[in-house]
Amino acid sequence: MATEATPSSLAGGQAEVWNDAEAARAFDEIVKTNPKHQKLFEWMRDALALHSGRINRIVNIGGGTASFEESLRAAGNNIHVDLVDPGEHGTTRIAVTKAISGVTIIPRSFEGYTPPRGRGERLAVVSSYALHNFSPEVRSGLFYWLKANLKRGEVFILGDTVADDPIGSQLRVTREVLDKFLAAVGIKHWGNNEAIPLLYRQRIKQHTEQDDPRTAPDFNEYADLAQNLGFSVQTTHQDGYLKTMVFTTL
Repeated sequence: MATEATPSSLAGGQAEVWNDAEAARAFDEIVKTNPKHQKLFEWMRDALALHSGRINRIVNIGGGTASFEESLRAAGNNIHVDLVDPGEHGTTRIAVTKAISGVTIIPRSFEGYTPPRGRGERLAVVSSYALHNFSPEVRSGLFYWLKANLKRGEVFILGDTVADDPIGSQLRVTREVLDKFLAAVGIKHWGNNEAIPLLYRQRIKQHTEQDDPRTAPDFNEYADLAQNLGFSVQTTHQDGYLKTMVFTTL
């Protein structure tokens, strides 16, 4: 993202460059108004509800601007949340300003964080619209981290774009696959929204259309990680490439 400051406004601003704080605010606005994001949050809350009687703390990996936490509180879920995100583009600064009750902002990557364990405390780890930004190596590292930090029966709930196809085996991501990823992030809802600066909308689209098949997440990747590291895996909700997957430690 560009770091040069420019006098633009999120409401209708069409600046050609803006700083990270403005980009983070634009993303936060997209999440609030994008039905795909909100539907994914609902699915993840449903999955959490199945374990709510056994969870004392939620750890949100890559929680960004705390949009998921806002949805939790709006739905009446008051379980404590540790939001773990390095905040490289100013996202966690927005999360801090929201001052959501019972949310601790941890401005670091998951590798440098160990969940606290009070007496009898049980965890659930969640992540929404984040892991597709990680390389396959970092995603693998996260599952090793989960293996080290979750006890038997605890869960990791993933909500993200996950291809049905074995993307990693393709020499080139096809137009059909790209369109499925774009649909999963709800481009039809924000692509023509003039309240979001044009350049940022273009960058999200370009990010989704990245042409490196080695980085696109697919179901086989997660199924293999689950099998190799001792997790069961279940896809609980799906709309095209948008999925909620629940990994349970065995």
